[in-house]
Amino acid sequence: MDHPSTSKRRFPPSLSSIKSQFRKLCEEQGGPADIGIPMNRNDLERYCNEYPPSRIQPLLLRFQHDESSARRHWPWAAVAISLYIFEKREHEKYTDELKPEEVIELLSQIKQSAHDLQTALCSLQTFANRLTDPNAPLRRSHLAWLDAFITQAAAGRISSEVNDNREQMSIDFFGKMTLLKRLAEIEAAAITAAKRIDPTLLKKKRGQSDPALPRFVSRCSAIWKSLTGRKPSAQKVHNRRM
Repeated sequence: MDHPSTSKRRFPPSLSSIKSQFRKLCEEQGGPADIGIPMNRNDLERYCNEYPPSRIQPLLLRFQHDESSARRHWPWAAVAISLYIFEKREHEKYTDELKPEEVIELLSQIKQSAHDLQTALCSLQTFANRLTDPNAPLRRSHLAWLDAFITQAAAGRISSEVNDNREQMSIDFFGKMTLLKRLAEIEAAAITAAKRIDPTLLKKKRGQSDPALPRFVSRCSAIWKSLTGRKPSAQKVHNRRM
């Protein structure tokens, strides 16, 4: 029995084969305008997908009537807007900034912690290497096992058991000595850092209520200069009610 002829089924095109607006810009106009800021093209495309030209280009055309130029500056405007929103949200999370006196306390904690860890490691090693106590014959060997176990970790070789190979134990010992030296250096650095604290650099000054705005304005100034050929001016922008 003959089957009736049917037209071939047409499948929708793969999403990966659909060119993004950014790729079309690259093919048709050679890519974004050169405003002197290096950026990976994959990153640029990601920002452009977030803010397509339909959302940004009309704003740019208010200051540059050349549609081609406005389109080539759209990716940079997308970057500026996206980064501004990201930074604004990040700054809103920073509700626990350290006060000058808290920075001093933090450095003091670092100094003391480094000192305490050095002391504890050395104490365990000292007690583990004392002569055997007749009243507690297994104490020394148990302390030695505990010291070896900690020494392995201090040397950067964490394990659930102690490797009693003499060569490996020697390597671990010198690894722990390296850690002790580094802790001493951290303690010394924390002491020096505490002396170099400048409270005036840590105090928050009253100023811009939106801490993400200055960087946004800086990015926009590069776009403005390239887009219009004019020197950026906050006053001019204000007068234009941008």
